[in-house]
Amino acid sequence: MKHRAAALLAAFSVCALFCSSLVQCQDQRPDTLKAIEQEILSRPDTDMEILAKSRQMISDRVRIGEAAKIADLVTYLDSKFSGKRILPLWPSERYLLSYWTRHYSYILDTERLNAVDTADYSRMIVPPRDMLYQDLCEQSLARKATLKEAIAAADLKPSDSEFLLLFFDFLVAANPGPAVRKELNQGADAYLSHFPDSPYTGFVRQNIRFVLRESEWGFGLDLGVSSGLFSGNVKTTFEDHAALVLGFDAARRDLIASADLITYLRIYLGVGSKVRSAFEYEGKWQKGLRLDVIIPELSVGAAVLENSFLQVAPFAGISGILVSPPEEDRTIAGNDVNLDMFSYSFGLNVDWKIAKSSIPVLSESENSYWSVRTRITYTAPFSAPQPMFQGSIVALTMSVGMFGRPVIRDL
Repeated sequence: MKHRAAALLAAFSVCALFCSSLVQCQDQRPDTLKAIEQEILSRPDTDMEILAKSRQMISDRVRIGEAAKIADLVTYLDSKFSGKRILPLWPSERYLLSYWTRHYSYILDTERLNAVDTADYSRMIVPPRDMLYQDLCEQSLARKATLKEAIAAADLKPSDSEFLLLFFDFLVAANPGPAVRKELNQGADAYLSHFPDSPYTGFVRQNIRFVLRESEWGFGLDLGVSSGLFSGNVKTTFEDHAALVLGFDAARRDLIASADLITYLRIYLGVGSKVRSAFEYEGKWQKGLRLDVIIPELSVGAAVLENSFLQVAPFAGISGILVSPPEEDRTIAGNDVNLDMFSYSFGLNVDWKIAKSSIPVLSESENSYWSVRTRITYTAPFSAPQPMFQGSIVALTMSVGMFGRPVIRDL
């Protein structure tokens, strides 16, 4: 009984000691957390924390319209981060802030303006993502009349004050929709018209005015089939044939009156022709020998008639007539023969426009289209090496093609 009482007393003592220790730890925990908090708060702010706080203060002052305080904050940022690889304000933010602080000389520095597009911030710490620029745009629009009145009251040349007004509208537009973009373009055109010699015309053209137009150049492709009909003496030498035709066009408008001047580069691959009767020319040409007829052509045409349905263009140029057996037949003894003649070509090209082009680069142009092309070409050698080769090839071609003009920036 005596031992049992002693055991109970020892157990009670251990429990009491444990509870006392637990209470002591809990009493100490708030003090420990408070000490940690004090240590954290006592640490100095990093540059980025200072920058974030400063930008937030600028946003706060912008919302209440406190321009004098804004000027002090901008001055502080410039002095704080001078010589450091830290960009405290994006150029668009600094320009808008300059309207608020009436620091117009900063905006009108042409060297600084023209350097904006080429500035490299890849090695700099850029501003944190926050609401400063959005706040600036919103509050600048809300105070638009006041800010513009300050510009009008300033002692500035007309070309400078008008640029400041135009640039202000550009900055607050941010991502302009079609209606705002139209107004900006109209304002830019008016400025360029009234102040053609202003030092800001280049900046206005490159950055504020954004007008798209069709390029003077247009390009096209077509692929089709053709029938090759010999005429003259050569008709008794070679049989008619069929051909695959691939063409590339390059057109330039306004070079001759109002018509497009078109350059055609085409390759005509004729198959199925044969030698009608045996003859000798730089080798023995056996009767019935299969032949390929290849005609590369470079010609120039003018669109004498064009509307939304068709384009008609006569053309003329130079070409070549290459006649030889297919490659697989040339390995046979005696078949290694060929005929090359320098020639001229002319004819008529008609494009029937069937649908607007859907190719992304060209689809914005009103003059981009798919077409069915019909083309008649007369090709004849300038000088045939023998009388049996005198004559011509008349090619009747039908192809499907596409033509378009890229849409480019009007500068």
